[in-house]
Amino acid sequence: MESAFHLSYNMLLNQLRCEDGDPEKLLRHSFYQFQADRALPDLEIDNLSVIRVYMPKDLVPLEAREHMLKILSEVYSRFGNGIPLLDPEEDMKPSKMNSKARKKGFTKIRYITSEDVVKTKGKVACEITSADELTLTELMFSGAFKEISIEEMVALLSCFVWQERLQDARKPREELQLLFSQLQETARRVANVNLDCKVQVDVESFVNSFRFDIMEAVHAWTKGSKFFEIMEMSQVFEGSLIRAIRRLEEVLQQLALAAKSIGETDLEAKFVEAVAKIKRDIVFAASLYL
Repeated sequence: MESAFHLSYNMLLNQLRCEDGDPEKLLRHSFYQFQADRALPDLEIDNLSVIRVYMPKDLVPLEAREHMLKILSEVYSRFGNGIPLLDPEEDMKPSKMNSKARKKGFTKIRYITSEDVVKTKGKVACEITSADELTLTELMFSGAFKEISIEEMVALLSCFVWQERLQDARKPREELQLLFSQLQETARRVANVNLDCKVQVDVESFVNSFRFDIMEAVHAWTKGSKFFEIMEMSQVFEGSLIRAIRRLEEVLQQLALAAKSIGETDLEAKFVEAVAKIKRDIVFAASLYL
C-alpha cells in the first residue's frame, strides 16, 4: 500500500484560514509522511541525485520527445563530471519544504499576507476543489468572466474539466481560441510563480494540461443545442462528454459560492444562470438505463 496523499492549494489555504490550522502538523501526521520516514533507512545514496527531470505523460508526439531530449542533453552538459547526490535526512523532506514554498507563492500572488492571513483572492481559492483553483482565481480577478457571454464563459471553463487527449482535435472558432490563449497565459504565469518559489512544477506540462477539445460542443450545449447535435461536432465518447459537463456544473457551483463569498453578486448570478443553462436533458438524467 502506498499513500496518495496530496496537499492541494485549496487544502493549504483552508488550513491557514482556520484559527487552529497547522498544515505542517497535518503533513507530519499523514500516512504519506509516515511511509516516507520509514523508507529513509533503506535508501541507497548512490542511486539518488539532486536532479529531478519531469517526463511528459505522453511521449508519442515528436515534439514531446525532442523536448525531453533537449532537457537531458542540458543536464549532461551541466554535470558532465557527475551529478550531485542527495543526503536522505537533510534533503528528502519534500512535504514540509513544499508547504513552505507554496505559502511563499501565496504571498507573492497576494493570496495571503506575510503573517499567513488569507486575503480576498485566497478566500476565492478556498471555495474551489473541482478544478485548478489558482488559475481559476486569477482568471476571475482579471475580469475575464465579466467581459464575455455565458456561453463563452462555460466553453472556457470546459478546458479545466476535460482530461482526455484527442488526436487531431478541431480548433474552436477564433473568439474561443483567444479565450483559450488567455487561459494558457494565466496558467503559465501561475506555474512560473510557483517555480520561482521552488515549488516543483513542469511549466509546459501544466499549461498543456488545459485542453480546448470540447469548447465548441459545450458552447453549443449552453446555447440550447440537443445532445445528438453536440455529439456530431465532437470526436468524443458520449459518456466522456456527459462526465465533463457534470463536472463543469460542479465547478460553476463552486465559482458561484466563491463570488458570493467576496460580494460579487453580479458574477454570482452569472455563474448560477450558467448552471441553469447546462443542467438539463439526458446529461443530468438520474439514470441512462431506464
